[in-house]
Amino acid sequence: MNSLPPSTPFPVAGLNHEKEDQFVQFLRSLNKEYLDENLPRIPALDKDKWIAIVDGLSDVCLSTFPLPDSNTTWDATQQKIEAVDATLDVSKRVFRRVDCIYNSSEELVKKLLVRVVDICGALDLWIEADVPCGEQVLSPTQLKEKAVDVVASILRGFGDYIPLASDGQKPSWHILREMLRDCLDICNEVLLTSLPLTSRTWVAFFNKPRIINLNDQDPVTTEPEGPLYVRLPQPGRIPLFLVLLLDIMVKAISPRLKSQWHLLDITRSVAEFSRNLLFQCLGPVFSTRATIRSKVFMAALFITKQLRQEPEHRHIIGDLIEYSLHKSSNQNLGQVLRF
Repeated sequence: MNSLPPSTPFPVAGLNHEKEDQFVQFLRSLNKEYLDENLPRIPALDKDKWIAIVDGLSDVCLSTFPLPDSNTTWDATQQKIEAVDATLDVSKRVFRRVDCIYNSSEELVKKLLVRVVDICGALDLWIEADVPCGEQVLSPTQLKEKAVDVVASILRGFGDYIPLASDGQKPSWHILREMLRDCLDICNEVLLTSLPLTSRTWVAFFNKPRIINLNDQDPVTTEPEGPLYVRLPQPGRIPLFLVLLLDIMVKAISPRLKSQWHLLDITRSVAEFSRNLLFQCLGPVFSTRATIRSKVFMAALFITKQLRQEPEHRHIIGDLIEYSLHKSSNQNLGQVLRF
């Protein structure tokens, strides 16, 4: 059986609805005809071609997502939802089914990670808008959860991949370390920065400076271009950005990976950041609505549940929870626990 599709009909600008439907069907056929779990694994000989396919799909389907407005309903974006959903499926299966794919996919995974972060930021706005959803379409929450789960599972592959022989490249767990360290550095810089964060603040992944502030008074200032930049949400929504990165990081390292011993310090740093994020939710640092504050606090508690069950990390977060309960008169805590 051929392990590659005969062609890859990526859509171009101006496609009509009929051709968009055909493209989504093409994506689903990839899963059925080439990436099904019951089919033989795809040999390493074809991995570069599959990497190119996923890379092209990320450019076409994951580079943008519509925002809610008075003229756009969730159901009206069904084709975009289905294209994102199918692209996530293809991406996940390629990383499961193609031999040795973790040997040469670092740049692709970086792009997928950042694009998922960007899409999830848009989905948070849809979730907050509380839009009605038809039965045939994934809800904003379901699509966000799927995107996070897929990119986390791909990241986990770096931690579980053990090649039979070294080919001179750096170990895959080392690549995972670098990606998680960059996410941590971004989180800590955004959380602790003294820079004013505005509606024109961008974050650079895997590059420096990590925080890029554009001049609010100069609307023609060139915005950064490329797949590794994400525009920060409005300052009041930054906690949602931070808890999203926390969710991805925790799911990438927990349950424990085969390479866990190489990631112990990273895991501890993730636990410490979660503690700092929880603490800031109780303080005046976040200038945000009580609903967002409570949502982030409860999400962080849920996300870190498994980490808190591990003896070496239990005290890092557990101490804060005990502190919070003893400070129940704290006004911000009361707002958090009220929702």
